[in-house]
Amino acid sequence: MGYRIKSKNISFNLTGGFKVGYCLGATEKGNATASNGLKYSVSRESKTITIDIRPGLKLSARYQKFGLYTGYSSGLINHEMWVKGDGRWESYSRLVRVGIMYQIN
Repeated sequence: MGYRIKSKNISFNLTGGFKVGYCLGATEKGNATASNGLKYSVSRESKTITIDIRPGLKLSARYQKFGLYTGYSSGLINHEMWVKGDGRWESYSRLVRVGIMYQIN
């Protein structure tokens, strides 16, 4: 759903809706050194969910065939729900998108 404001050469669009994201894979990799010199590292597959549902908003501005956009979406599914099992830990996706557009036809 959305709303468009159009002037002579520029149009602005505000759209909102739901996005469904499908997780193909997730990997956790990292290294750290503690203040006492101990070294830690991790490298593992950490796929916890398959699907994420995210409501979001997007604002775009277009001049002739070129445009810019920015958007924000926030996930509804707790990624840690199946990992810990006790419901104490929470991890949700939060996405900010910024981009450029070009209209082909």
